[in-house]
Amino acid sequence: TTAYICFTLDDSCTDEHGKYIDGPLTVRMVQWQPYCVKQPFGRKTPVCVNCKKTNRTRSFCRERHKHRQLPWCTVYVLLS
Repeated sequence: TTAYICFTLDDSCTDEHGKYIDGPLTVRMVQWQPYCVKQPFGRKTPVCVNCKKTNRTRSFCRERHKHRQLPWCTVYVLLS
């Protein structure tokens, strides 16, 4: 099974030069956040949240309308 995880890094994950820190990080789940990718997903990617709510097919969501929102089953986390 494929898992979709969208993670956000807070400011404590980088140093003053914008480089990632070398140390332990904590993770916590956060609420859904709207996010679009730059390139359209493939036709086998699960539908977006809006298409899931209206019972649309993958073909309708990803091929016909080229929705770039993350799949409905994405887990959103914050690293700090």
